[in-house]
Amino acid sequence: MESYAKCTGLTSKLKKIPIWAIIFFMSALILVFTRPELSKTLDSTYFMFKDKDFLELLINIFLIFSFGSLIKKSGHLKRLGEKLVLVFPDRIAITVLPMIMGFFPMPGGALFTVDFVKQVGEGKKISPNILAFANYWFRHVWEFIYPLYPGFILYYTLLKISPFEIFKRQAILSFIMILLGYIVIFYNSPKKEFCLKKAIMNIFSLFYDLWFIGIIFFFIFMRLPVYIALFICCIIVCIIHRIKFKEIVYSVFKSINIEVVFTIYFIFFFQKVLEISQLSHKIQIFVNNYSDSSLLICIIFPFLTGYLTGITTSFVGICFPVLLPMFEGNIWLAVISYTSGFAGVLLTPVHLCLSLTVSSFKADFKKVYFYIIPISFILILSSLGLYFLCLKC
Repeated sequence: MESYAKCTGLTSKLKKIPIWAIIFFMSALILVFTRPELSKTLDSTYFMFKDKDFLELLINIFLIFSFGSLIKKSGHLKRLGEKLVLVFPDRIAITVLPMIMGFFPMPGGALFTVDFVKQVGEGKKISPNILAFANYWFRHVWEFIYPLYPGFILYYTLLKISPFEIFKRQAILSFIMILLGYIVIFYNSPKKEFCLKKAIMNIFSLFYDLWFIGIIFFFIFMRLPVYIALFICCIIVCIIHRIKFKEIVYSVFKSINIEVVFTIYFIFFFQKVLEISQLSHKIQIFVNNYSDSSLLICIIFPFLTGYLTGITTSFVGICFPVLLPMFEGNIWLAVISYTSGFAGVLLTPVHLCLSLTVSSFKADFKKVYFYIIPISFILILSSLGLYFLCLKC
């Protein structure tokens, strides 16, 4: 009994380890085994403060949190959450805004919907783990088919084919991803009654309350900085709801999350460690030496790269130039590679959206991960099924 209690205590302590600490540990392991130059290692600890992407991301996330705090203070968030539940059943309502925001590629975009999903799930007996899963998973369901994602653009550009050719082959994978997400949510959350009449009556009012999405979409479409759109949204909320200056300062200050800042820092640090250790280059050499096992390589190489980097453009940019000769005459191998790499991106704690979502919901990382692992591998198996099906045709 005593040893069991000690084991349980150790497990509970491990659960409390922040995600940034896990990412730091992964970085340290790579540095220990690859032993890059000391000067490069030291440079990697502070280069982010000169990095435009890192600083812009911090500004974006600060404004996302500020906007969430301000609309919560104004009562707009509560009203929006109530309308979402009226228009959609609870278990679908928590996925609607993440799916809508999935059309807007922006760093840390999953954070934007955190407060909305929390509001919808409040008092509905839906656990923080399921809310975190819904916010994360449904944010990414369009990455197989949506031509505004940088990784998708790089994908069809390298293959020198039209995005529609990829859309035709991968649309079913987006559908499977949505279906798998709903299976997890429906199985792990309670069912409630739903009134269709109320849904029809409130749908137009809901769209009116989603005005901020239109502003963000316009700035992304015009290729303007997203932080300007977020700042404008904050100003509009303050004006419409007449929030006092003292309340604005308090709401903004309260929204600051130091753990999220640490997580972002160490994710960028990890990417720099990958660069100075030349680990990606070493993997490329390994792939070239074993190019005969094309199918296996098209699964493992992108998956590992996606898992290590946590970014779709990274695994496409690293893997696809090496794998292009294998894709000639069989585009389905490219579909398998993209799906495997994307599954790696979905599963890694280095992925900003996963790390920040779990932290924001104060969810149990282990349980959220337990939901994601099997369905991510089902996505890979689905792409393999399509590959073998098309070979027979």
